[in-house]
Amino acid sequence: MKTGKMGLWVALIGTLCLAASGASAASKSMSGFVGHWELDAAQSTFTGRPAYKSAKLVITGVKGGSKLSGDYVGADGKTTHVEYAGPADGSDVAVTGTPFFDTVTMLMPDSHTLIRTERRAGKVVGVTTVTLAKNGKSFTASGRGTMPDGHQYTATTYWKRVKK
Repeated sequence: MKTGKMGLWVALIGTLCLAASGASAASKSMSGFVGHWELDAAQSTFTGRPAYKSAKLVITGVKGGSKLSGDYVGADGKTTHVEYAGPADGSDVAVTGTPFFDTVTMLMPDSHTLIRTERRAGKVVGVTTVTLAKNGKSFTASGRGTMPDGHQYTATTYWKRVKK
């Protein structure tokens, strides 16, 4: 597993959060993401940022979109808690818990794909594409961007559903 800087993936995977509600047509199509997920660290790759030792996500439907709550354990053993909630309609959504970006926007080209753009102080610092497996039992998040210190990163994380 390659490593570099941590935190950006904390919210990257959070992309799924906004993908999972029954409140709008866009979020209805992402209902497959609702549930409890665990990172498959052995299958995930990180370049230009530290890898996660482990991570867990809970994605729930909320009024107007969905909510993601995630706990990520970094290579240094420290846990980071990230949350955000909102629609997958391209509007800005505030992110808490990570210094690497402060808002995301999300768009869904289809019911199994979510494209998230991460911004810090209004500037685009990353893009992540999240793909739900056809059977709904896993998803992959592939992203690239710029860390706060200017370093470039790429990461692909694999997630397994542990509870619907």
